[in-house]
Amino acid sequence: MVAGAFRAALEAEDDLSVVGTAGTLADAVAMLKSLRPDVAVVDYRLPDGEVGDHVAELFSAHPDVRILVVTGWANERALVKSVDAGVHGFLSKTQKVEDFVVAVRRIGAGEAVFAPDVLARLLTHFGKSAAQPSASLSARELEVLQLLSTGKATAEIASELFLSVNTVRNHVAAVLSKLSVRSRLEAVTEGMRLGLIAAPDSAS
Repeated sequence: MVAGAFRAALEAEDDLSVVGTAGTLADAVAMLKSLRPDVAVVDYRLPDGEVGDHVAELFSAHPDVRILVVTGWANERALVKSVDAGVHGFLSKTQKVEDFVVAVRRIGAGEAVFAPDVLARLLTHFGKSAAQPSASLSARELEVLQLLSTGKATAEIASELFLSVNTVRNHVAAVLSKLSVRSRLEAVTEGMRLGLIAAPDSAS
């Protein structure tokens, strides 16, 4: 039922196409190998296991796929395991359909998308680690990183800072390089761990 609802929401969009639906992780691995979609929307808990334990298998089947995890519950263990495994987004099934569709588009465009409450919990978790010496981020890069922590898209950051989209992308690339991370979410969690930025609910 959930898969059917997601499929209907996506197929209602002119710019999106659903190439297949799987009912188990094993089927998902097989379909990723053969269909090679841009984005895979995966329920965290499926009949043959939890996604957090099997993300490596999904990437092994299709290394370039971008993964959006959806769940009806989200304890800290599930969130951290999924993020550590490299997923690109994590949303609750209680999110609005419009939010879900936007998330698929943004993830397909190379961004990371996490519901605000999910991101805050991740930042709290990663913030428990001992702080390390600060990375050499510029003042502008710190601004960009803080805005990334609020879940803003590239265009939104560009508008808020009165910069071009390309300039923001360059700043994001610099932040990823300086923090030695691969994704925007990793940059945010690392920035929080290092004490470079505040959690979204405490940002001024």
